[in-house]
Amino acid sequence: MNSRRNIVTGIALTVMIAAAAIAWMVRGGSRADPRLRFEQAQEAARAEDWATVTTITRELATLPEFESHRALMLGLRLAADGHFESALKSFKRATGNPDTALPALVGAGRTLYLLQRYREAIAVLQKAVALDAEHDEAHRFLASAYYDIGAMDDAQKVLDAIIRFAPDDFRAYRFQAMILHDFELYDEAHIQWNAAIDRAKLDPKFLAYCQLRKGECLIRLRRYDEACVTLAAIHPDPTGIAADGLPAEEFAAQVLAARAEASLAIRRFDESSRFAAESLSLSAGNVAATLTAVRLAEEQQRNEEAIVLLKTAIERHPREAQLFGRMADILASTGQTEQATVARSRSAELMELQTHFADLHQQAISRPDDVAVRLRLAETAESLGRAGIAEMWYQAAAGLAPQDAAVQQEFQQFWQRQQSDVPGGAAP
Repeated sequence: MNSRRNIVTGIALTVMIAAAAIAWMVRGGSRADPRLRFEQAQEAARAEDWATVTTITRELATLPEFESHRALMLGLRLAADGHFESALKSFKRATGNPDTALPALVGAGRTLYLLQRYREAIAVLQKAVALDAEHDEAHRFLASAYYDIGAMDDAQKVLDAIIRFAPDDFRAYRFQAMILHDFELYDEAHIQWNAAIDRAKLDPKFLAYCQLRKGECLIRLRRYDEACVTLAAIHPDPTGIAADGLPAEEFAAQVLAARAEASLAIRRFDESSRFAAESLSLSAGNVAATLTAVRLAEEQQRNEEAIVLLKTAIERHPREAQLFGRMADILASTGQTEQATVARSRSAELMELQTHFADLHQQAISRPDDVAVRLRLAETAESLGRAGIAEMWYQAAAGLAPQDAAVQQEFQQFWQRQQSDVPGGAAP
């Protein structure tokens, strides 16, 4: 969820235009042609130069034929300030004029998306792309809205359209790869990760993110040598936040955990041990690094060390089925039968939830407007301890049913549980 929200926030912001360029464009003042001034106001809005927008909007106030242009500029300013409902009213006033209809629809669609009113956003953005089949921002927000309600097929179609008219932009390829990867279609995802990587070389954070996910994909495909090469090429930013919203240290821990897993698979035991230890030093209890370290400890019959590793990980990730399954195996091998039975039972419960969760995902794809399915997905994700995914599905349900008080209440109760650390969710 954090990843996807970061992506959408990035899409909403445009490249900053140098102040000198803006000053040059607006030099003509009120003597300039009103249409030119309107174009300059749009450029200023894209650069978030709201002082210039305000100046030009006031100039146009004396021209009745430019009322819709003023409404559009006002809507953009109100949306930038977070006054979304007022912005929507202004955008609506600008949709009747052919000169302002398209940017007004895009502005309204973006605003509705940020309000998580997904059905309305989709309807408005569909009108925008009907007016301009190659409008970048309209397509991206439309794809994001479909993604956020779980309408993956529709999201893929929009992303295909983006790739046709913007074949050199890595973002659509990355978005497609994320969807395919999440649904375990690794062969297809691998192709899209490669396409994204080829086009993301000027953005180090996103390049590192795509390389990590490609490496994980190759591990799932059992192409371990290629995974080792891909993961070794990653150069994460040692400061700040990674492209998926993770702190830099947590991202580095994920890279090291993947390298440990791939190295172990091709029997590079020393490298695997070193990578796993480095990962755990950055993120104690990292699940992937723990499982690799446990396998290495077992190889050398260091069962007590393996048990300590698993206990640490389970304390931090108490709903990970694999951790309980491995704990059961090791406890059984050391004669701790009763404890092994308890761990095995817990692993089975969590595996049942995971299977149920996967089934619900398939239902969500085939039923893109089914609010009940999304609520069950949210509850199941919460039961599995995946708060970020639970939040995404609660948001999807709330966005599909903005007037349903019961659905909105469930979303609010989820937030209250997160703030008070009260367990939630539901069993299948």
